[in-house]
Order: sequence, then structure tokens, then C-alpha cells
Amino acid sequence: MAIQATSAGLVRGVLEMILSTVGDPSGAMVPSSALRSKGPDSSFALSACCGRPPSGPGEGGAGSGRWSNPGLGGRLCLVLLFVLSVPTQPLASDYFGLGSRNAALSGAVSADCEDGAAAWYNPASLAVAPGAVGLFYTSMFSGVSTSLESPGSLGHIPTFQLRDADGMLDQGASQGAVDEAAQAAGDLERFSGIGMSFVLPLGRLFPALPVPAALGGTVLVPGDGGSLAHFSGNRADRPFFPTFNTPFNQARIHFGLGSTLWPDHLWLGGGTSVHSRVNGTFSTQNPVASYDPAHPDKNPPAPSQADTSQRLDLAASWTAGILARPLPWAGIALVYHSAEETSMDMNIEAVMELDLGEPVRVEVPYQMTGAFAWRPHRLLAGLTATPPDTGLTITAEVEFALWKQFEEHIQVLELKVPDEALSQESTLYIDDLGGWFRVDSTGRPAARLRNTWTPRAGLEYRWTNGLAVRGGYSFRPSPLEPDQQYRNMLLDNSWHSVTLGTGVRLLRKGETRPELSLSAHAQGIYLVPRDNAVGATGGGSSPYARGLIRSEGFLAGGGLELTASF
Repeated sequence: MAIQATSAGLVRGVLEMILSTVGDPSGAMVPSSALRSKGPDSSFALSACCGRPPSGPGEGGAGSGRWSNPGLGGRLCLVLLFVLSVPTQPLASDYFGLGSRNAALSGAVSADCEDGAAAWYNPASLAVAPGAVGLFYTSMFSGVSTSLESPGSLGHIPTFQLRDADGMLDQGASQGAVDEAAQAAGDLERFSGIGMSFVLPLGRLFPALPVPAALGGTVLVPGDGGSLAHFSGNRADRPFFPTFNTPFNQARIHFGLGSTLWPDHLWLGGGTSVHSRVNGTFSTQNPVASYDPAHPDKNPPAPSQADTSQRLDLAASWTAGILARPLPWAGIALVYHSAEETSMDMNIEAVMELDLGEPVRVEVPYQMTGAFAWRPHRLLAGLTATPPDTGLTITAEVEFALWKQFEEHIQVLELKVPDEALSQESTLYIDDLGGWFRVDSTGRPAARLRNTWTPRAGLEYRWTNGLAVRGGYSFRPSPLEPDQQYRNMLLDNSWHSVTLGTGVRLLRKGETRPELSLSAHAQGIYLVPRDNAVGATGGGSSPYARGLIRSEGFLAGGGLELTASF
């Protein structure tokens, strides 16, 4: 679901949360357990209680049988909560690199980055990089596939249950809905991006500068450059990949400053990454009227109305790095990346206009919070070696990522019921609706993730004529624990990445002209096949009858980079 569809989804969700006209002439109501939201991401579910307040524990519980007002009970049974989860997605530079040379070395360049992308990989490297301007383009397409290995308990999720014309559960159609959802999870979007990088040695602007330093950065625009942002989301009741999906998702600016601490031996740098986030408000009026087939013109609902207000804010994260060269041909690096999140937060007020023979108005305020992209705190240690007279450059690094904090970033829409409006039994009395409602707090999904170690390595050979060949490898272990032990729709895979690349010098540097070079790379990512346990769990920590969705496949692509060094 793209961000442009969010407002429509809210209107649809509020409509779904308003009314269910069930009941029989006797006034008996459907048990609330059959109507309660069961998804892992339900924050609250409102289930109808008896028309009078419960007199004690165990009395008048949710679904206790009858309303004190049978006429009203025959028309109005339940107000449902609408919830929606939005998955988080990583950033392009995490897995696919900024620039062809960096990508061809599998991103293992924290100790050996030669262009403006050092503002991202290690700002300290800017101080030793030559002055340069570069343009790059990267594109990746998906060969990921997902399939249902076992339906398990997935058929018990209400949104998968389809009924026939007689209102009976259609087992075949429901099974088809589960199969379709499992297969759709692997339909990942093609992603691409264009960018520019630069390095500006400040000594050329300020010759009297006492400490050698350089400013550098990159500008990344998703797709073909025609849009600044594209956020994709998934439904909470459908399988999705929470740790990768559409990596190139928004325009970003990385910039940094590198400075010399000890000439020829030690450099320090810092940088920041600037991106956007969305904030605003949303209000809607959704009229509902009782309906009598014998009198179709009676109590028609009025048109719905909606008011919106949004603003685009800036958010930033930061990077700090150290580069040391104990030997002229060897270097080591330490880099820290802070966590960052791209969010969309909205304050919402749903105004329900009910016509039950007399007008009834109920206001329900709640908030929407969504994390569209998230990157954990990361610490990297890297090294590079260029043995003399060999033409070889060897790079390697290891990354430690704090994925355990991810559980706070699977966002849901929440109905915020004021505490002062609730009784000690967690019940809410709405006088206009003539009854008590029980508020069932089910909490947010708490994904079980683990911190990960990701190794990367690269190798480059350069001839004296300016031709270069490159290769790289990395292994990214899945941060998602294989057994979540709660109802979930989360998928993930470990993967191996192999990259190959080349570079050629088009023009030699002269007194009045820069050196011009062209680089290209190709990348393949193999997803280690995995059977993901999804669905319901039993009491305690013992899961039962869960479904299995198998995820496997590959990602492949490449890119070009044109660099002018001066």
C-alpha cells in the first residue's frame, strides 16, 4: 500500500469499525469472541457488554448474552476498532551500496572509500580522498518467491475466512485466500536510484587552513529521479518481510567532514544523514443509518466528510568514524552509525453519526504512527591493505547491528481511550448507545529479533593503464528469530551477496582537466531458503497448528558510476 492510499485506507477502516447489524428478534447477540479483532497488531478491541454495568467479577462479561434494550441490540451490536500495521524497510546504502566501486567491493569500504560516499561509509576517509564529483545509478530487481508449505491455523484469521451465498464458511475459498496472501508476500517491487557524490578539499578554498580537512557528501533520489519519496506498506494480516522490502524509498542527503589529527596516520570525521518524515492530522465523519428493506428510503446516511492536514519535516541521524594508517599501505577504521527512522504520524478523530430512529454522535480520537524505514544502531570495524608493487587492494569489515530494538518499530494504528473514561473493570459506558463496552487491550506486536554480525570483504586489482577489476562478498544473517511464539505474519531470510565490477580510466588528469573514470558493477543476492512459522500460538510458549510459509529466491542488479577527479 503506497502512502498515497493511506487516507483512503483510514476512511475505509473507520467505516469498518462503526457498525455490525446482527441479532435476532429475541435480542440475543453474537458472542463478542466471534467479532473481536484477533490480529497480532490489535491495540484495542471493543466488544459489546450487557446494557448495564457489570456488578462484579465474572458478571456481565463481554458477550454475556443480551442487551437491556433488545430493540437497540437488534440493530447495533458492536463498534469495531480499525488497526493497520506498517512495516519498516531498510535503506539502500545498507545492502546495495552507494556508487559502483563501493558496491563492487560489497560495501566493505569503511577503511577505503575514495569518493563522497565516505560521508556515509566513514567520514574520516574524506580527509584522504581526492577532490571529485561523481554520478551513479543503481537498479535491483527481485526474484524472491514465497509459497504456502502448510496452512496450519492461518484459516482461523478472520480476514482469510470467506463465506458462500448462504453465509456458511467456504473452506475452499478460504484456503485460496491463504495461498494468495502467501504468494503475494514475495512480490517485491523493483527498486532503483540515482545519485551524486562530491569531495571538496577545504585547503583549496582556504589555503591558510591550519588543519587539512575535506567536505563531502551524496544526494540519493529514488527511481528515475522523478519523485522524492515512495513509501510502500503491508497489511498486518498479510505475510510481509519486516527487515527488507523497498530499499530505495526516499530522497536522502548524506554529508560529512573529515579532518587530519596526525598527518599521514590518523583522521577523524563526522557526518549526518537528512531525510523526511510526515506529520499531520486527519478527521472524518462517517454516517451510519439503520436500514429497513421494506422502507429503503428511510434514514438514508448523509455524505461522508474528511479534513486533512499534513506537513513534511526533516529528520537526521549521524555517523562518526576514525581512520588510522599504521603503515603507508595498511589502514584500519572504526565507524558508528546511529539509528534512524522515517515515520508518518497522524492524529485522527473519527466522528460517527448514527441514525437509530434518533441521531447519535460518537467521537473516537486515536493516533496513527507508522515507521516506513528503519536502520538500527551499527558499529563497524574495517581494514584495508594495498601491498606495494602489487596493484592489489584488499578490504574487509565486520558490522554489529543492534536489531533487538526493532520490536519498537513495527507500528500500528491505536485507539486511544482516555483512562479516566474507563472503569476498574476496563469497561466504557457510552450513554448514547445505551450500553457498556469492554476495552480489550491486546498490546503491540513484539517481534523477537537478535543482534547480528555481518562480514564483508572486497578485492580490487588495478593495472597501470587505469583498468581495474573488483569483486566482493558479504553474508547477512537474518535478525528475525525463527520462532516468534505469537501470532505473526513476519518473514525473513539470511542471504549471501556476491558482487563483480570493473573500472576504466577514460581521461588522464592534466593541468587543466580532471581525471575521468567509469565504473560498473553487477550484484547477486541469494536468499537462504527458510520455512517461516506464522499464525496462531497456544498458551505459554508452546505453539500449535501454525502455518509455514517458505521464502526463497534472489535479488539481482547492477549499476554505473562516472567520476571526475581533480
